[in-house]
Amino acid sequence: MRIAYVEIMRGCNLNCVFCSQGNRSGVLKSDDIRKTFNKYLAQGYRKLSITGGEPFLHPDLIELVRYASDIGFETGIQTNGTLVTPDNVVALKNAGLEQIVFSIHSHIPALTDKIMNGKGVLKKQLNGLELAHKAGISVFVATTIVKQNYPHLFDFFNFMVRHFDFINHYVLNFVDAVGRSGDNNAVVPKVSECELDVAKALFFLKHAKKTFRVERIPLCYLLEFAEYNTELRRLVTREDSVGSREKEFKLFTKEYFEDVYQKSEACNICRLNSICPGVNKNYAKLYGTDELYPIFMDPKKIVAKAGRD
Repeated sequence: MRIAYVEIMRGCNLNCVFCSQGNRSGVLKSDDIRKTFNKYLAQGYRKLSITGGEPFLHPDLIELVRYASDIGFETGIQTNGTLVTPDNVVALKNAGLEQIVFSIHSHIPALTDKIMNGKGVLKKQLNGLELAHKAGISVFVATTIVKQNYPHLFDFFNFMVRHFDFINHYVLNFVDAVGRSGDNNAVVPKVSECELDVAKALFFLKHAKKTFRVERIPLCYLLEFAEYNTELRRLVTREDSVGSREKEFKLFTKEYFEDVYQKSEACNICRLNSICPGVNKNYAKLYGTDELYPIFMDPKKIVAKAGRD
């Protein structure tokens, strides 16, 4: 799938401790956004992910979604979910919105408020989930793994499955040590530190028959779940996606992974070397690459499993 990720807002109503974008602000002009949509459609992209900042802050969000849908995009929004209302979610559905990805990071209200720097955040997010589902919009959940929430991952997904069983897909993003979380080991855990908690959560999701993806965790720390690694799938399929955030950048190409990821000497003898990019360079600046170790599984068996769902 070729996906165009287009930022329409720089500002946000929250100040998450892990936000990779830092303290940016501003609203992008709607005419410029529509020109960007047109350009990517002409280049053959058919799936559009509207991002921010917080897209729901843009005054023309509904009209931008209608425009994207009318010209032929399968359109989704990435949001923290706190600004979803009965009126705007129905209007977005009528405008052609097909998917909303909610960024939810804990089932504990106080912890959610702490890591997202807001008040009553979780209640608003869960209400938004219900509203989107009732409006007939497909709903996914993306969770950023940080030091504050990784011990609760199993309980979080258990809560989500019990109370929101209509959610069938989850994305686990290991925090990118850039922006507000850059060089901050109070926010960024070591991969080895949270390995067991991540594995326990993934076993639960698999048993619950939910699909999921895991980003920024190298294959040597996934093992039984290697085929669910997002980077692996992008390397294998050579996914061609593009991002537009102040400037345009290509995503998930060979050059992208070489520029953004880093390996260790141990990776040279790892049989999975060709299908794993290693760790993000921002992480390597904080903790190095000594945690990486070689795996001697057959990569063809992992690749064969990837993409079945």
